[in-house]
Amino acid sequence: MGGLIILFMEPLLLLLGSSSNTYDYARDYLIYIALGAPFILFANTFGHAVRGEGAAKESMVAGRVSAVGVPAGMNSALMSVATVLLNNALVSFGDKPLAAMGIVTKAYMLIAFIHRGIANGVQPLLGLSIVISLVLLFGCLKKAGTFVPSEHKAMEK
Repeated sequence: MGGLIILFMEPLLLLLGSSSNTYDYARDYLIYIALGAPFILFANTFGHAVRGEGAAKESMVAGRVSAVGVPAGMNSALMSVATVLLNNALVSFGDKPLAAMGIVTKAYMLIAFIHRGIANGVQPLLGLSIVISLVLLFGCLKKAGTFVPSEHKAMEK
């Protein structure tokens, strides 16, 4: 993936809305992105697979990875297309609005990633807490004799 980005760097930068004033900076930035792209793709794909399946060992089956990773990849691809369209719309207003949008987008991403990290981290904790609460409640009701597992016992009382 990174090799394709580097191979098609010039048309890609023009498609993404780079102007003659920003081309050199964008090219330097894109080189680093291209080198890190394979690592980012693998980390995201397998991260989604592990979360989606709930077990690391079982989630490494190729079909399961694809079932969870492809929708997440599609989401990322569609967000990239939206960014390309936005950049191309902004480039007609000059470099400053395009740069401002880039800064705002990065600030938003920082906040969104922190939010997503907290949400993904707290989900298993909340799920476990709910299950433990239900198990404890079931145990207390059973000990108190108020829990009736079947209709037959209800009729006997």
